[in-house]
Amino acid sequence: MQVLILNPLPVEHEAFLARLREFGHELKTIQVGSLRVTEVVKLGWRIAIGGHGKTQFGIQTQFFLNHFKNIKSVVCAGSAGGISDEIAVLDVVVAEKTIEHDYLLKFIKRPDPAFPGDEKMIAKIKFFAPKNYKVHVGAIASGDEDIVEAKRSAELREQTSAIAVAWEGAGGARACKFNQVPFLEIRGITDTANSTTTIDFTTNVKLAMANVCDALLSAL
Repeated sequence: MQVLILNPLPVEHEAFLARLREFGHELKTIQVGSLRVTEVVKLGWRIAIGGHGKTQFGIQTQFFLNHFKNIKSVVCAGSAGGISDEIAVLDVVVAEKTIEHDYLLKFIKRPDPAFPGDEKMIAKIKFFAPKNYKVHVGAIASGDEDIVEAKRSAELREQTSAIAVAWEGAGGARACKFNQVPFLEIRGITDTANSTTTIDFTTNVKLAMANVCDALLSAL
């Protein structure tokens, strides 16, 4: 087993596993402490819930890296809001870098913390060309904040130049940097980070996660 795929939320996790079942992959469930892990032996994948928010996701990423000694890369695979006009609902965004937008220094000024994505995986995924949606490579803004207003969405776009926004990526990226393990964040777009985000997320999360799964299958 070499690739650890962590879905932040249970609803994302179940949708991701459902897509694998649609393709006929055999899934094996094991228990690791208090957490459940699904193994796809044929693919060399271990898949689990990473937890909501940067801190919880970072803790659980570290837990798995401590437990499994043969992890070659970690993927944060979840949903996100699009904050660029070029991004449409159900598109997939692959993070060339994950930018921690809510690391708010006051004593000194320096750029927001940024964590590069695994270049080898990005190079494979970016050539995936599905018919019904697009795959984008760009920055993802990461912070523990629901973005549900167009004004705030525009502010984050200006601050980070990101094309999508989500919560957990920076937590996983920090754990992987500490352990010197390659990390990649990949997100399916459920909404455009505005006043309809709550409804749009619920409506689109299963399809968005299926698209994320397809993109990863194309690369891994």
